[in-house]
Amino acid sequence: MGPQGEAGPQGEPGPAGPASCYDIDSVAQEMYEAKAVVSNGVAYAGIKNVTGGVGREFTWYDLTQTPGGGYPEGACGVSVSEVAHVVRVEVLTTDGGVYETSCDKVIGGDGSDQLDCNGVWEPQTTPGPGAAAAAEPLGNNPRPSATGAAAPGAVPGGSAAAREERQP
Repeated sequence: MGPQGEAGPQGEPGPAGPASCYDIDSVAQEMYEAKAVVSNGVAYAGIKNVTGGVGREFTWYDLTQTPGGGYPEGACGVSVSEVAHVVRVEVLTTDGGVYETSCDKVIGGDGSDQLDCNGVWEPQTTPGPGAAAAAEPLGNNPRPSATGAAAPGAVPGGSAAAREERQP
């Protein structure tokens, strides 16, 4: 066997690997906890009881196959909220789209909390350049009280930002 030769030229770059996105959010109520997870573009909703003897482990629901349809491609971020036993899940896609669906919290035959996820994935208004600015916190606005005096903690003349804008 002879001596080893010189190294060859650098090869072409290979194809990009698969994108990976992972996110999780949760909301807890007195009797149960709901979570939303996105894992490589697949969104899940989960629920578990936090009291009682049943349903103490999360039960997960794949939200990509809801009967209502409309699941967006490229889901990468997720959030969850709950109001009046309706669990809402939103996903943020890699191209900036925001989509929402909902699941009803129901009681299963064994007494555990479960989710009935039959909603349609609906596109939501998406933030972007030129979107309306958020309102300032109430503590920065001099709102009169019932007696006509400025509210406690109010900044005379409005917010600092508003005063700066009025400066000559």
